[in-house]
Amino acid sequence: MGNDRSVTSVISPNSRLVMAHGAGSSSDFLKRAFPVEDLGVAQCSAVDDRTGTVTAVMNLLASAATPDRPTILGGVSLGAHAAAALLGRRDLPAHVVGGLLVMPAWTGAPDRIAGLTAAAADALAALGPDEVLAELDPHDWVTPLLAQAWALRTREELVSELRRIALPRTHRGPVARHRGARGRGGVARRSTAPLVGRHRLGRAHPPR
Repeated sequence: MGNDRSVTSVISPNSRLVMAHGAGSSSDFLKRAFPVEDLGVAQCSAVDDRTGTVTAVMNLLASAATPDRPTILGGVSLGAHAAAALLGRRDLPAHVVGGLLVMPAWTGAPDRIAGLTAAAADALAALGPDEVLAELDPHDWVTPLLAQAWALRTREELVSELRRIALPRTHRGPVARHRGARGRGGVARRSTAPLVGRHRLGRAHPPR
């Protein structure tokens, strides 16, 4: 796909959309950002992961994609990569009809983003989530979402999750293979998911 965003023809009123969030985020974010009434599908569900491991997210998506109706696999950032990895499998079930990949990570040179993610992990390790959140703009749309998602994790869990995804070699490949695919899904490339630096939050676009 040459465009940043693509509209697919696989969405039908009988479809189910199963999505995975990015590292450090939560399934509640997906439910707010992708309300089922706006998607044109019968069902929309979100899996929840706190490991930051692509394989773990893939397993959650696969388990949620039951064969009772046509299913679209999707995700944001790390979740998009897990969905792309499943969509690229040769044994993809017939009821999985497409994909929705939002802000996938590592679509280009990963060094800068990996560095920001590592810096975010260092800041959280040194200061703790409460102090990092206190430095953010309370009126920014993402601040309360981060606070809610981070409250579900210990400091150690959050730092470990971000440090795990700061390894670019782990996540390159699945989305790059799907960028040339047609008819199975769409890729929405905007900014990367919000990343907290030592004293500021990287800008990101609000969900629409």
